[in-house]
Amino acid sequence: MYTVDEIIGICKTTAIEMGLDPLEFESNLRSNFDLYTDNRRVEKIDKPRTYTIRFLQKFSEKCTQELFDSNAETRVPAPMRGPLSKSSSAVPNHNGPPYKKNISNETIFFSPKRDPPPPVVRSENAWIGAKFGKEHTEFDMNINKIRSDLNKISIENGDSLSTRICDNTTDEYLETVNTLIFQKAEREIKFHSIYANLCVMLNSKFREKFMELLLKQCKEGLTLKLSDDDEDETIILAVKNRLGAISFIIELLKKKIVNPKSVLECMEILSESINDSGMFREHNICHTCEMLILTVPEIKTVSMLKKFIPFFNRLIKIDSVSTRTKFKIEEVLAIGNRYKLL
Repeated sequence: MYTVDEIIGICKTTAIEMGLDPLEFESNLRSNFDLYTDNRRVEKIDKPRTYTIRFLQKFSEKCTQELFDSNAETRVPAPMRGPLSKSSSAVPNHNGPPYKKNISNETIFFSPKRDPPPPVVRSENAWIGAKFGKEHTEFDMNINKIRSDLNKISIENGDSLSTRICDNTTDEYLETVNTLIFQKAEREIKFHSIYANLCVMLNSKFREKFMELLLKQCKEGLTLKLSDDDEDETIILAVKNRLGAISFIIELLKKKIVNPKSVLECMEILSESINDSGMFREHNICHTCEMLILTVPEIKTVSMLKKFIPFFNRLIKIDSVSTRTKFKIEEVLAIGNRYKLL
């Protein structure tokens, strides 16, 4: 239930929101309210009378519509109405001067209607990325498709995507695809089995040409191309990639894509860096130990195992290293004793 003053207050708020003069609106409300209650034969008494919500809704709709229609020519259009502000000075919110109207010590700002922005037109000399450039060759497009499939590889779709990559690879793309696969394998150790299976497919398709490129990529992956001036992030990434390359080479050995002789050549590259002096010496020692730990259990013939004895002898002679590196060497020597290589 609402009193007359409460009804007028609610309607007055609606009038302010619609851009009407609240004082004029209140006077019209009271006159209309008296007429409306007389027509309904409502008995007038001195004490405040209360009304139902249904009465309030009908009364509000009737009076608001009448006053709104009578002020149709002077009211502010809906698109130009702005937020209420009690500030005494007009500060424009948008381009152009604001419309100002003083109502009962309040200032209402009405932002002007702005025209829609002009459509965007591409200029003749606009920059175009290499992906969408006019000089984008068919070779680049096909390589991008293969790279996209490599990026989508997961445990669930590994077989299907590997088959598609193998089908899309030709002699022209083989070297680039081989590099992409090895780079992905360096960074994603958990997918080594999938990348190794992909290499099996490519090896069955291209034979000696693929094997030659793959061995070349393996040897390059074991070379740590760093200088003392490199930043820490670059060093960490290079060390991590070489560990990934070692793990991938052993996975290829398990799949019988590379033979023990090829792994022996890779071991020569790592062992040569043991005697290098500098800040990367211990990295080279640890990586050599890691490759021996992973390789020796996969070698099945005694004659081939004996070819790894020189690497164990080099590790025995190493001294002046950190405790972490000493433990790594001891782990390798324990494997050598297990397989009777020492």
